[in-house]
Amino acid sequence: MAKKKVKTNLYFVADRSGSMNHMASEVIGGFNAYVEKQKAEPGEANLTLVQFDGEYEVVHKALPIKEVPELTSKVYFARGMTALYDAVGKTITEGLISSNAGELNIITIMTDGAENASKEYSYEAVKALIKRAQDEFNWEVIFLGANMNAREYATNMGIKAKNVSNFAANGAGMLNAVNTMSFASSSYRGFASGTVMDANMEAFVKAADVSTALSDAYDKIDKESKTKV
Repeated sequence: MAKKKVKTNLYFVADRSGSMNHMASEVIGGFNAYVEKQKAEPGEANLTLVQFDGEYEVVHKALPIKEVPELTSKVYFARGMTALYDAVGKTITEGLISSNAGELNIITIMTDGAENASKEYSYEAVKALIKRAQDEFNWEVIFLGANMNAREYATNMGIKAKNVSNFAANGAGMLNAVNTMSFASSSYRGFASGTVMDANMEAFVKAADVSTALSDAYDKIDKESKTKV
């Protein structure tokens, strides 16, 4: 596979509602670990970090990945409700406007609860946006959910089942979630640029849209790495 120069736009949409309080430090550490992993990947990438509760806050907008600073508790702390639809709708809308043809767009949504506070975007509007982003502009939408049936919730919004994963609402679960989204993001970036990838990563990208694709692929590569220790 010939290498191509493909710019990647990474969007990280983090739930900061009150129910995330017991995992706040894990979210911070997880985000920082994700950024470090993506900094090590070849190719150009920008990152947009959004955090939401009943309000929507853009922490970083299209910042070159190499320049993204560590997230701290001064920036990320839990509070408020869960305006999930507004956060996803605004982020995708802005991304569709600002991104260019030929760029790879990967949005990761991390939440531990269902929508309960959006005012600007409805379920139907977000579902239509996700469909447009995926079908017309080849976006990859990754959904990580805790304390919910993430697969049912996300696929009902039109997110590909292969890009959905549940995680336990604790430190170990957050670590697994971070590793999973890093695996997915790196897989899509590598495939788009023609980089030689691990066989499991390539298999995931090419896999059919089935609900266990992401978790199965990551579990396999995780088990293989442990057997080498």
